Amino acid sequence: MALRDNFSNHKFFQCIPPQNMLASADLTGVDIDTQGFEALTVCVNVGRLSAITSVSYIQLILEHTDASALGLGPSTYAIVSATDVIGPDATSLTSGIWKKLFTSGATALSTLGSTVYKVGYRGNKRYVRCVIDLVDSVGAASDAIGAMAILSKPANWAVNEVYDVSTSDG
Repeated sequence: MALRDNFSNHKFFQCIPPQNMLASADLTGVDIDTQGFEALTVCVNVGRLSAITSVSYIQLILEHTDASALGLGPSTYAIVSATDVIGPDATSLTSGIWKKLFTSGATALSTLGSTVYKVGYRGNKRYVRCVIDLVDSVGAASDAIGAMAILSKPANWAVNEVYDVSTSDG
């Protein structure tokens, strides 16, 4: 029996490239095609945040869809329901929003930034995407945010090629 290592068992890619100078425009991630995988985790990497309040905040949203009628990629996206997500960061799921970053009496601004928020998708749609909804003016030039997707439990292993440094010339 061959052992599976973690590297070969996951597919990693950026679904939202890191962004500086957050504005009031939403950031919509690329289509994540889950075909051939049994599990998906989305990680949102939040850097320094300087302008988050109770009225200027960030909402992390998951949307999903099936292939179009012609099989040519995703059709119209819909919000993911609470039954289709899992994880400790999925705390306030309504209308696809799985995490809301805002300040209140109990939540200080310093606790929201420099953090990775993650959510697992357990729905049955083929395509998933992450949306970072920026409500009002939430950022400054030094603020940053981005997201990556991790597909796992592949039907066909190995996903990534292993480079054996012990046999290389370099």
